[in-house]
Amino acid sequence: MLFISNEDSATGAPVVLATLLQWLDEEKKNISFDYVTLSHGTLSDTIKKRRLNFFDLTKRKESSRFYLRNLFNRIENRLRFFLLLSKIKRQSYDLIYGNTVIVLPLIKKLKHRFPDTPVILHVHEMAGVIQNFVTHFSHYDQLVSHYIAPSLLVRDDLLLKFQISESKVTVIHETSPRLSGVPVTGNEQQLPFLVGAAGHVTFRKGFDLFIAVANYISTYYADFKIEFVWVGTVPQTERRFIDEEIRKSGLNGIVNFTGFRSEPLAEMQKFHLFLLPSREDPFPLVCLEAGHLGIPIICFKDATGIQEIKAKGVHVVPYGDVRAMSECIVQYYNSREAIVRNGLDNHNVFKQFHYKTICPQLYEVIEKSG
Repeated sequence: MLFISNEDSATGAPVVLATLLQWLDEEKKNISFDYVTLSHGTLSDTIKKRRLNFFDLTKRKESSRFYLRNLFNRIENRLRFFLLLSKIKRQSYDLIYGNTVIVLPLIKKLKHRFPDTPVILHVHEMAGVIQNFVTHFSHYDQLVSHYIAPSLLVRDDLLLKFQISESKVTVIHETSPRLSGVPVTGNEQQLPFLVGAAGHVTFRKGFDLFIAVANYISTYYADFKIEFVWVGTVPQTERRFIDEEIRKSGLNGIVNFTGFRSEPLAEMQKFHLFLLPSREDPFPLVCLEAGHLGIPIICFKDATGIQEIKAKGVHVVPYGDVRAMSECIVQYYNSREAIVRNGLDNHNVFKQFHYKTICPQLYEVIEKSG
């Protein structure tokens, strides 16, 4: 098999694929596989330890300041890509597994060499992101034998917005290797009351809505000791905007974007509630981790597959409704026993997303398609 990943960062889609490779390494030792990444990252060294050939198609970055250096880098990138692609094409594969829609152009190139090799595309994106990254997504459908969607929302996008046949789509939820241990208890009465979020900070993730919720609470419930903490990488361009937004809203000391943390779960264990203010987020791993920790979750309707989880601690409010999200926080602030009760239900329900449950489901699709 040939696995193709858009990147090796420690984020959702790459983590899911790395977890599947780990499971295959442990459970299916008779299967050989190769791996291609379009962008080297923090997971690369771990993946290289698996039983596979590792092909790195990372491009050297260009700088606007040095024309000649950029020219040499461009030439080197094309040469490396051609040589590695030639090496891949000399192999023989029973199946190609593409991770995210971003790898579709590479799959198209490989299909010229492997025209009869079936392709599975694991779609970790909703319609907005798909349209941003892949022009004429539907045109690639003829290359793909089967799709894996992490939620019903993603499946419906594929069917209704891109006219993919329902028979070609299987819904299998995401998984995280960090689902272990017991739920967090005993901190529900502690102050300040911590409302958390996590993940790479982008507009799609709704960092501005996170701040807006904090502003609403600060304005209408000024006596409540509630603080807001977002754990995750903050790009420099967003950092300037966030700092200004916090300053103008008078939220210094109330809202904190921590930046990257090597052990995010240690920070998340302090949360009383987990906020998911994303505009589009198919089935985020941070929610799986928060739910498994026994933390209630609040999200927007039709913005995430998390709304499909039937648990007492998953609360869905109207899309973009900052007031409704804020009032849900207030209800928990005034009813701390509900954090324990609904959090425990989350923990029990979210056990189903353990990798030893999800990876066999992914492998079943591989077996049927190969």
